Amino acid sequence: MFPVNRLARSPNCDTLMSFSAIGCMVPKNPFSPRSSDNKRVQSCKDADSSPERLLLLSLKQTSEGSEHIELGMPPNSLFFDKSTILNLSKPCQFDGISPDRRLFDKSKKDKFFIFLMDSGMLPFRRFLERSRFSNIDILLPMSIGIGQEFLYMSKVNNSESCPISSAIIPSIKLKDRSRWLKCDQFPNLGSEPMKELWERSRCTRSLKYPKESGPTIKPIDNAPTQLTCISIVVPVAGLASVPVEKGLKNLPKLSKMAGGSRRSARSRIKSSTDADEDEPLRNPRINSKNRRDSSSSLRIFNVRLEIVLGFCILSFLVIFFLIHRLVNTVEENQRPRVVTPFPAPKLMDLPMFQGDHKESLYWGTYRPHVYFGVRARTPRSLVAGLMWLGVKDGRYYMRHVCQDSDELSKYGWTQHNGRDFGHQVLVDQDMTLATSFVKTKGEGSGYGGDWAVRLGVQNEESQWNNQMQSSGYLFFYLADEDGNALSLSKDSESSLLAFGSRLDIGDWQLHLKAKDDLGVHYSGFRTPHIHNLSDLVQEELAVQARMFNRLQLSDTSDDSSNILIFQISATIPLEADIAFVAGTGSRVEERVSSLTGTLLTNLLKEKQGEFDSKFEKCFNLADKPDVHTNDMGQDLDSESVIVGKAAIGNMLGGIGYFYGQSKISLPKSSKVKSHENFVSYWPAELYTAVPSRPFFPRGFLWDEGFHQLLIRRWDVHICLDIIGHWLDLMNVDGWIPREQILGAEALSKVPEEFVLQHPTNGNPPTLFLVLRELVYGVKKNKFTATESNEISSFLERALVRLEAWFQWFNTTQSGKEMGTYYWHGRDNSTTRELNPKSLSSGLDDYPRASHPSEEERHLDLRCWMLLAADSLHSITELFESGSERKKRYGSTAKLLSDFEILNQVHFDAAYGAYFDFGNHTEKVRLSWKEKKVENNYPTRELIREVLKRPELRLVPHIGYVSLFPFMEKIIPPESWILDKQLDLISNRSILWTDYGLRSLAKTSTLYMKRNTEHDPPYWRGPIWMNMNYRILSALHHYSQVNGPYKDRAKVVYSELRSNLIGNVVHNYHQTGFLWEQYDQTKGKGKGARLFTGWTSLVLLIMAEAYAEG
Repeated sequence: MFPVNRLARSPNCDTLMSFSAIGCMVPKNPFSPRSSDNKRVQSCKDADSSPERLLLLSLKQTSEGSEHIELGMPPNSLFFDKSTILNLSKPCQFDGISPDRRLFDKSKKDKFFIFLMDSGMLPFRRFLERSRFSNIDILLPMSIGIGQEFLYMSKVNNSESCPISSAIIPSIKLKDRSRWLKCDQFPNLGSEPMKELWERSRCTRSLKYPKESGPTIKPIDNAPTQLTCISIVVPVAGLASVPVEKGLKNLPKLSKMAGGSRRSARSRIKSSTDADEDEPLRNPRINSKNRRDSSSSLRIFNVRLEIVLGFCILSFLVIFFLIHRLVNTVEENQRPRVVTPFPAPKLMDLPMFQGDHKESLYWGTYRPHVYFGVRARTPRSLVAGLMWLGVKDGRYYMRHVCQDSDELSKYGWTQHNGRDFGHQVLVDQDMTLATSFVKTKGEGSGYGGDWAVRLGVQNEESQWNNQMQSSGYLFFYLADEDGNALSLSKDSESSLLAFGSRLDIGDWQLHLKAKDDLGVHYSGFRTPHIHNLSDLVQEELAVQARMFNRLQLSDTSDDSSNILIFQISATIPLEADIAFVAGTGSRVEERVSSLTGTLLTNLLKEKQGEFDSKFEKCFNLADKPDVHTNDMGQDLDSESVIVGKAAIGNMLGGIGYFYGQSKISLPKSSKVKSHENFVSYWPAELYTAVPSRPFFPRGFLWDEGFHQLLIRRWDVHICLDIIGHWLDLMNVDGWIPREQILGAEALSKVPEEFVLQHPTNGNPPTLFLVLRELVYGVKKNKFTATESNEISSFLERALVRLEAWFQWFNTTQSGKEMGTYYWHGRDNSTTRELNPKSLSSGLDDYPRASHPSEEERHLDLRCWMLLAADSLHSITELFESGSERKKRYGSTAKLLSDFEILNQVHFDAAYGAYFDFGNHTEKVRLSWKEKKVENNYPTRELIREVLKRPELRLVPHIGYVSLFPFMEKIIPPESWILDKQLDLISNRSILWTDYGLRSLAKTSTLYMKRNTEHDPPYWRGPIWMNMNYRILSALHHYSQVNGPYKDRAKVVYSELRSNLIGNVVHNYHQTGFLWEQYDQTKGKGKGARLFTGWTSLVLLIMAEAYAEG
């Protein structure tokens, strides 16, 4: 141990003193020193020798950073009442004493993360009641009896270390009351555990049992749940005392620490060289027999402290090495390669993502799955959100989580800049709710700044006479995911609602202000879960309604509530401003005023103006042709501009922050022994846009590439931040899970069958779409110098991950022939699917070969690999102009773009179209078959029936996949095949409609066919915006380059652009939403509504902003 400087307050004076060593030597009786100690005591004669002072000066800090208290006698109340130990921020270690209850009464500590107690004492009930142990992470074993009160009162629930000394046998009461729930290893007890221990401990997952003492009854036979074991402490090393010189100056160094063995009382082992000066500290309660035994022990171990210390250190290192090897062996046996992170520096550790950038994005509307929510970009955040009571058919309904069953007429962000401002409108029956979010960073603000929310409620005048419709009930809440207690304001005249403190932002306050009088009620809850908050509120409201016939919260709060919910009630119309200020050291009132009332109104108007100006600058819609006339002299109409703003607003407002662990399906070849069918990915964070707030409020890999085509034109720094988070999720093999379900809130929205991610399955590497554009922009000087430097730094660090990603595809998804690829993961044994789906392709039920096999060649994957190789070639060109890597990727791109090879492998001249290749027959159908179930009850089910033997051939289904070579611009502009592609696109009997291009030709045998009894057609006809955008991009390209089909391409481009924009705009103003897909016959929105993922690409179509590079 090494002393550190520390400030402490003397119990007998009010001045602070700084010292760097331990206090006066404490003899057996500090007031009656032995004659042999006269010299030492004389040197301290001017120091304050009261017990309180001596104990106070014994505070020090270990080299590991934990506080240590060295005491030669039990401390009294005066010491703890007045000393600064009351505010220790780190765990304490007590040697030779039992802690006094006043220490914990006064210190008000909420948590000790590591707590060590000497083996010579027994914890008692008051100690545990007052210390408030709630989240002990590690407790080490001690060799004394364990009292049932200790285990009951300590409430240990997160222990990761479970050893128990062999000197004790757990009793029935111990197991009854200790609340043991989990344990990875069964503790090594020195005697055989009794039957009741197993029956009551509910242990099911003990992985190791001591060979010497197996359980009487196997836990697997008697235990329904896991074991949580509390471990108590090991004996700590003996401590040396050091004299205090006069005036606390010129203090000598600490004596060397002696190691302690496991015994009932601790003795200090003295070196023979200091026998004249130092007297061992002894427990004054030890009887004469113990004293004689102790003296004998001292004579036996009369050796140098250095030798004992060295032996202890060596023993510790040996034990640590053995434990480390054991743990590593277990982890290696349990952790498969698939959950091992990629061994390269993280992109999110780049300097460009630190400092001001990180702080500017700290707070945001990063909870896309709720109608309105705020959180910070940190794993355990302070979370805010909104609920309200909607009225339908004379009944109240709680609104909180975005869900289609709520039947809101409209909701979504009309404006959002992705950083510090957003405005949203929600229409619930006859009530219109507006939410505005704004963030500021000023003098006195804590980390991340302050933020405010304005809530406004309006109602149709025709409903004002209806009592239910005329009153508004809003519920605004704060929840601390880290479990920190939130404090309620007791001043009813103040605007302050709640306050608290966090390590990340410091002290904070929440204020509520409004022009009119509001009824405010509250409830506080203590729970680790926040994804079911609406259930808690509804239950409380129901209780209040039954008992008191009132629709309001109870104005009560659980002890140490980490969730506070405030009910705001008033007559409609109502408006309320909620201000959150972090860092309450200065100018609090001024900052609250600037975020409420008239000043907030002015700030919101300013932010709205800035949004409109940036929107026009980024997308320049004023210079784009009108969709009705295609006249360059006539601007897009105002209705189209409104949709464009909603598209970018919802894309940015839908960005979320998630933290958790993906569940990865165990490979069939895995040797991992597990009761589950999955292993957990490492804990990771993800900052990402989402496809749809009510249906898909989480990250999807292939969607994200399309999202970034739009976001990078608005804010390239946000774009790089998102891509960096995704690439940091890569495992050691170069694989990235296709769907990110991180955290309890995200998991609550996903059906169980879709939770597991399969490490053999890929997903289109669409991130290369935006990466290629970024490289092109750097080369063509389309960014500022600063932006270009940051993009280059990003790409340089990302290159090793991008290469690994490419190699993963190149090795795991390759076909039998060179330059061919196929999507793995199709079910070749299905009896219920008309055509086995290729979920990993992103195109789900798009027709492929009827019989999956290794002979398949998937055209779309070949083109995605061309995109990846070409992008890597461009990136390496930035840094390594003549390198072998550049040449290698250039050669791969050249091979995959070879027009002749492509035609040999995938082109059918009779159709004039490109197709997949595989083991295929068209003679497949679904037929009803009778089946008997339980009790011979007959039922029917659709079963796949193959009427003709399949053969290796091209798969004759024209659709989006057929156009991938066209999208990737592989076809030369002078080729007759280009003319054939234009025929396919413009033919109404094949792909063309008045609303966009359908996903599968009407001539296909699987057009609009169900894939199973429960799977309606998905990619078998409906219009999808992401593919239409890519096709438009290619049409725009061919309309700009010289060739015989230039003019025709221009005509087809203009008509398709007009159809797409016109239909999306019409649907938005008619329904209030952007949709996942659109019906190919009537143009009506289908699938998920409020699908503001790639459907938002309609804005790029309006702006004619297509892929570059």
